[in-house]
Amino acid sequence: PPPALLARVADAGLTVCPTLGNDPSRFPPVSAMPPHVLEMLQRVGITDRDEHFARVAANSVRLREHGIRVVSGLDAGAMPAKPHGHLWRSVAELVGGGWPVDEALATATSVAADDCGIDAGRLATGRLADLLVVDGDLAADVTVLSRPLAVWVGGVAVER
Repeated sequence: PPPALLARVADAGLTVCPTLGNDPSRFPPVSAMPPHVLEMLQRVGITDRDEHFARVAANSVRLREHGIRVVSGLDAGAMPAKPHGHLWRSVAELVGGGWPVDEALATATSVAADDCGIDAGRLATGRLADLLVVDGDLAADVTVLSRPLAVWVGGVAVER
């Protein structure tokens, strides 16, 4: 998007969700798309699926640089490449696009809660915690979000 548009979005205080988070193993390459979809993709200049999604993730950094609030969303269930339970992929794509891990994670937690007007998304004394414990170092490998060891919702452990 042109800088003038980004400035207008920032000035208006709007929130943007780039709806990243595709599972590439469930998304066919562009060449395998149905003819009507292939025609539309060619019209808008999308010839390579992975390159397109990498460009979208990299462009999301421009939103951040303009002070636009970004939240992670997935459109879960909208198509096979966006299954429920894969919001972690949206966070991972932001990191792959150049976001710091902590800021990318906040787009799916505290920033998203703030945007919904909910006082949540942060650990604090006296709050009922929603926690996700992962198998590894999130700062070193954001994909550990896909390997939860334990989950608490409202302070109660969720059985797997």
